[in-house]
Amino acid sequence: MRYTVLILALLMVCGCGRHKTTDYGADRVVSIETTAISFINTPPDGRYGDKIFRGTGQQTARALASALAPYTQKIIFGEQTSKQEAIFAAAKNAGARYVYIPSIVAWEYRRPMSWRRSKLTLDIKVFDLSQPEGGQLILHKELYEEGSNNVTPDSKPAALVQDMFERFAKAAFMPEK
Repeated sequence: MRYTVLILALLMVCGCGRHKTTDYGADRVVSIETTAISFINTPPDGRYGDKIFRGTGQQTARALASALAPYTQKIIFGEQTSKQEAIFAAAKNAGARYVYIPSIVAWEYRRPMSWRRSKLTLDIKVFDLSQPEGGQLILHKELYEEGSNNVTPDSKPAALVQDMFERFAKAAFMPEK
């Protein structure tokens, strides 16, 4: 009986994180050139209810840039805007071929020892500006990550966002065959 209680207590403390990727347009094979310049739009800060988590938009853009760095020649950051035309114009002026537009759908930070998991949902769209249509959507994914617990530092959204984008970049530049 003591061992059962001990094992259950350890499972509650350690827990397991969860992640899920929803792929919109999975029927297409995407080839992103590593020699091209990438433009990352900085999303608005994340929020949960009325609480705004200041700086999370920049943090998200930096995490995406860090994950893309091994796979792209140069990365340029854009201003915090939601107007697609303005994003494309800035990217073209910078000489970028690919535009990454991340959006923070949900940023739920749980205080340490609350026993509830931090959760993060991001939406990311990748456009190719070299296409005749201008900015053609070539990749669209929704990424969801849930921390293992709130006892360890890796369960905070800041750590989760880096893990999410590293998996995203690896899948985008080295797709499974």
